Amino acid sequence: MKKDNAVSIPVIVDDVKRAEGGRGFSMSRCAYFSIEFEGPSDDWDLFAGDLELPVVMLDLSAVISRPVPPGKLFDEPGKFEELYESVESQGQFFVDRNSLWFPNSLLREPARGHVYRIEIKLFTAALGYDSGSLSREDFLLLCRENPKGAWHSEAETAAFHKWTGHQVEMSKLNYMDKKPLAMKFQ
Repeated sequence: MKKDNAVSIPVIVDDVKRAEGGRGFSMSRCAYFSIEFEGPSDDWDLFAGDLELPVVMLDLSAVISRPVPPGKLFDEPGKFEELYESVESQGQFFVDRNSLWFPNSLLREPARGHVYRIEIKLFTAALGYDSGSLSREDFLLLCRENPKGAWHSEAETAAFHKWTGHQVEMSKLNYMDKKPLAMKFQ
């Protein structure tokens, strides 16, 4: 576990690509949560230093680094649910899932469904790699130079597995409740 005051982003391994012989594309696609807003909305103010300026917000995207307070980790299944409920009850916001690629060597033993914490420096580099503003070579070099910039979060992995299991069960129940309304295929 890293320093308490360091910003890190939880990512969930979604897919692991392994290249034969250690050459090629050996990376893992990792999902992360964000808060999205679709504007426009004219009830926003921008504060920066001495500046206070009313603005019209068009779009907003914020990466989620921790659960709704209190707590620094998503170490209980209910914290995922609370995140969705708290954000989406605001009306103009929703929780979205996005993804980035990270080298398997950085994650060490990546496995689907495992949660890792990524330091903000490497997360920002992954965004640059994804957008094309950072080359693959430079991204991989930065990851090699910062091997402790990612770590497995066992507590968050366990909580995520329980939460997703509950989501699947709720989906099944919801489907069965609405099955009589489904169109018949012939």
